[in-house]
Amino acid sequence: MTAVKLFPTIEEVFVDNYEKNNQHFLPIASIDLSIIDKSLSGNIHLVYFNNDPYCDESIKHCNEFCDEDKVTFDMIDNKYRLKADYCYFSTNEDWIKYLEEGRKSYEENRKVYHQKNNLKINEVIKNLGEQPEWQQGDEWPTNLQGEKMIFICQVWSHDFIQDSCAEEIFLFYDKSNNLAVQIHQID
Repeated sequence: MTAVKLFPTIEEVFVDNYEKNNQHFLPIASIDLSIIDKSLSGNIHLVYFNNDPYCDESIKHCNEFCDEDKVTFDMIDNKYRLKADYCYFSTNEDWIKYLEEGRKSYEENRKVYHQKNNLKINEVIKNLGEQPEWQQGDEWPTNLQGEKMIFICQVWSHDFIQDSCAEEIFLFYDKSNNLAVQIHQID
């Protein structure tokens, strides 16, 4: 694998539950951890999801790992397993149009990228291995041991998905517990 691969497949990102994960996640990038730190190995992934912020049912399924602004994955053999129940993605009927809009634009952008290689990785994957540029304030996650997680990168979702819900996505790695954490902030 190259250091950064845009638009990986759902099977490259998730351990199992491909159909369920495909309903909720749009894979943006796979990143070789060794480009962040030579002592690290394997891949970490950036995924997009459009969670209905107005659905009271989804809030009931938040936990210490997944809430309104954060989603966490166990990393198993370089692939993800969500650390929440899929009811976390409960949606009101009026939100479905945004989900469909996002999926359609993602599929179009993915197709164009694979045909024309039109995205420059260093322009869409920002601050790779550097420091995050927060949109709403510092939300740097710590692990269960109280250690700061390793910042990987950030992306502006609108570079990949145009769905009226653009957000900055920050990707972190918890080396001690082998977790990937994404923080989502709206500008």
